Amino acid sequence: MFTRDQRLTKDKQFAAVFKTGRSSYHPALVVRAVSNHSQTNHFGVIVSNKVSKLAVVRNKLKRRVRYILNKHAFFLTQGFDVVVICSRESLKLDFIELEKTLVARLTQLRLINL
Repeated sequence: MFTRDQRLTKDKQFAAVFKTGRSSYHPALVVRAVSNHSQTNHFGVIVSNKVSKLAVVRNKLKRRVRYILNKHAFFLTQGFDVVVICSRESLKLDFIELEKTLVARLTQLRLINL
């Protein structure tokens, strides 16, 4: 679980990432990131109602993505705002495939150093 200062909480923060951020696309996930000129990373996870009408399913997907980000937080380059957008295709991936996909997107954006 991310602390409050590690999360993107305001619409203005999300808008800044969407406006000026770099992105990496996969049919299951889109990762957008922008430098925030601080010593910490801030994360946001978006799962739309279009992915699933059931809140249980959307929340499970968000928990999985947050867990993967938290697991790899030690390897992440500091000083970025990161937004992960999940699509309907992400429901077809099991946990290991979801992790590989997310790590590949972060690596493509040069946010993770393995």
